[in-house]
Amino acid sequence: MQTPLISTDCVSGLPSRDRLLIAVCSDKDDPDPICGWARELVRLHRARREFPATAAVCDCRRGEVITQISALAGAVEPSATVERSLGVLIDRIAAAAERAMGHLAVSGARSEQMHAAWTKLAELELEYSALICDRFASRERAPS
Repeated sequence: MQTPLISTDCVSGLPSRDRLLIAVCSDKDDPDPICGWARELVRLHRARREFPATAAVCDCRRGEVITQISALAGAVEPSATVERSLGVLIDRIAAAAERAMGHLAVSGARSEQMHAAWTKLAELELEYSALICDRFASRERAPS
């Protein structure tokens, strides 16, 4: 797979993978609603891990956020492929980011667990980028 170009811009209203990575790996607020929801998903995954008794509440809210992301993606790009999977994919990215940052804090930068967690996050980012780029590229190729 060819790595898509790095950009901090939005692709037709959806954040680039780099912008999404910044949102899930920092405490910096982003005005983009998808980035804000992705950041919330990271906090929910962290709360679920740190306070197992809150798992049901966290999972319920995660479901709501996933639905919001999917609805917004459907409004930006009405495609069953993007709408159906974007919210779930961003939830997976948020979970991977939370794990990666946790391993970095606990194990340090040279641990195998940290490396595996960051590799998984990178793979999910590429999946996100491919989903967005492929969908918009096919729309641009479609005859008018």
